[in-house]
Amino acid sequence: MRETERVPLDALAEIAELKRELRDLKATALNRIHTLGARLISGSGTPEGSVTASVGTLFTRTDGGAGTTLYVKESGTGNTGWVAK
Repeated sequence: MRETERVPLDALAEIAELKRELRDLKATALNRIHTLGARLISGSGTPEGSVTASVGTLFTRTDGGAGTTLYVKESGTGNTGWVAK
């Protein structure tokens, strides 16, 4: 960004709100991990069909993009039941 360019205030407010939402989501996720005995796993590629875990487990995808970075194990006992968030 050039020195003369400024970020619009509404964009800054939106960024601040997204940061708050992310903080709240992280707190909720960590709470679920502690209360359900689930885990936090990180790796590349989709966990669907390749990562076995219990319901409530979170998977962060190191090579993910919009809508494919965080997965939640919502059902099943094997390596299926992962949902991208």
